Order: sequence, then C-alpha cells, then structure tokens
Amino acid sequence: MTGLHPTTRVRRAWISETMATPEDSLLVVQTMRNLIIAATLMVTGVAQILGRLVTILTDANAAPPQTAPQPLISHNDKLMALLTLLFLSLVTLCLSVRLAVNLGFMIPLQSRRRHMQVLEREIEQSITQCTLYFSAGLRLIVLSFPIMCWVVSNGALIAGTITVLILAAKVDDRSEARAKSTDEALLESSDDGSRQPLAAGIARDSPCY
Repeated sequence: MTGLHPTTRVRRAWISETMATPEDSLLVVQTMRNLIIAATLMVTGVAQILGRLVTILTDANAAPPQTAPQPLISHNDKLMALLTLLFLSLVTLCLSVRLAVNLGFMIPLQSRRRHMQVLEREIEQSITQCTLYFSAGLRLIVLSFPIMCWVVSNGALIAGTITVLILAAKVDDRSEARAKSTDEALLESSDDGSRQPLAAGIARDSPCY
C-alpha cells in the first residue's frame, strides 16, 4: 500500500512537535492509552476468530478421510492461510500494546531534565515502532478479508480483493494529501528556520520504514 510512507512522515511530524515541549507529554500519553484500548478490542475480536478457526480445523482433521478427488488447494489450506494472517495481526497488535505501555512509563521521565537527552531518541523510535506495529496489525486484518472470501469461492476472492484494493487506494490518496498539507503547513509556520519540512528534517536518525 503506497500510503504507508506519507503516513509515517505525518506520524514523525507529530512526534517531533509533541516531544519539543514537556507540556505536551500528557497528550502523548493519552494518545498511547487510546491506542492500547483500540488494539485491545481488536485483539479480543481476533482471538475469538482464531479460536473458532482452530476448532473448525481440529474437527476437519478428526473427520474420516474422503476418497473423492481433492482440489489443489483444499478448504483446510484456505482456513490455515486465514489463521496465519490473523495470528500475525494478533502478534503485531500485542507488540504495539507492549510498546505503548512502556511509553506510558518513559514519557513522564522525558520531562525531567536529567533524563531528557537519554530518552528523547528512544521515545521517538518507540512511538514510531508502536504505531507501525498497530498499522501492520490493521493491514493484516484487512488482508485477511479476501482470504475469508476465498474460503467461500474463487469468485468471492476476486470480489473481495477488488474491494480491498479500491478502499486502500482511497485511504492512501487521503494519506498522501494529509502529508502534503502538513509539509506546506510546517513550511509556512517556519519563522526562524528551526522547523524543517517533513521530508528533510523530521525523520532525523529514525529508520525509514
């Protein structure tokens, strides 16, 4: 999906702005708490689906083997692919919750002068990784929709894939527009040159995803 890089740039701009002043630490902590709540709700739903899929696969394996010719990709293989995607989304969402909880302890320390230089870069990288894990979990859940349609039929797979591609294109276009408007806003608000445009200065030493 092409909107990942513009979204990452906007995310890094937000991190840079909120980390610049200690007064904004409360906003960052509240945002992390909202992310924890959202990720926890999704983890609960995904875990229930995984439990149901495991039950279906277990019952299918316990059934007597069929003598009729089997297709190249069986029904169980499709369910296993769906199970794998949902399990990966569960792992990435749990990792985002773990990082968000750690940030809840790290961010208040950043406002203390003796810890500021040590934690500033670590907090920025942790927030970036946390939101990327959260975004990856969402994308894996979306990617599982065509596989879920594939379990029904090949035609449903095509329809589900087209639907996901259309929705992803609309979301990515909006992400690119937001990134462009943020670049322009930062350039216009730069009075003394201390604020750099996103493409040049926001990323700093953070890894490019």
